[in-house]
Amino acid sequence: MPQPTAIVDIKTLGPDPDHHPMWQIVVIHRADPYDPATDSIHWWQIRPSEQSLHNADSHTVEHSGYHAQMRVPRETSTVSFLAPAGPTRIEPADLDKEILALLDGAELIGATPNFDARFLRARLNAAPWNPRTLDITTLAAGFLLGKAHAYTGREPFWGTPPDYYASTRYLVEGRLPHRLSQGTGVRPPRPEPNRSALGNALWARRLHDRITLPPTLYAATHPSPVFADR
Repeated sequence: MPQPTAIVDIKTLGPDPDHHPMWQIVVIHRADPYDPATDSIHWWQIRPSEQSLHNADSHTVEHSGYHAQMRVPRETSTVSFLAPAGPTRIEPADLDKEILALLDGAELIGATPNFDARFLRARLNAAPWNPRTLDITTLAAGFLLGKAHAYTGREPFWGTPPDYYASTRYLVEGRLPHRLSQGTGVRPPRPEPNRSALGNALWARRLHDRITLPPTLYAATHPSPVFADR
């Protein structure tokens, strides 16, 4: 049976998983890694306590768009925005059970998935996913360098490369989302802080599928975004 995958993106109140909780979590679970039709998308927001906000890293809060994007009412703890019945309040313990079930045995995929895994492990007190994660920015950089090698028939090098390698080098240096998108022909995500975790995860899925799926299947399954990048 194929190993499931889970494209994950989170937003936090700071860089330390022991002191800065997550306030936004997205999981795009794919039961069959070769079939986008098996995807299910899950998007939660968790309203942090006043103490957690007091201890938050101010730069992270601003950069993540917390004040503009937080949509959970003050009297509520957690909301599942893509529940079948629409936005639904859920208990934190039920959220943890749902995430554990979705990530059980899955390969985590995302931009810096090791960062996401640290925060998920701290919240869940468990790590049921495959310890091997896939960073889509590294995947995209390798894809573009491989194309450059196939096009020129020469090994990549970083001294004074030919023009094709020079342009490829520009695209992969820093692994910046808009450059990687430009190189792979994928619509880039919105710039922070206007981009939600859902927008990040949908971009990661487009980039991953652009590289790993046959072109005809990618075109059939990605004619337009499932959701606007928000």
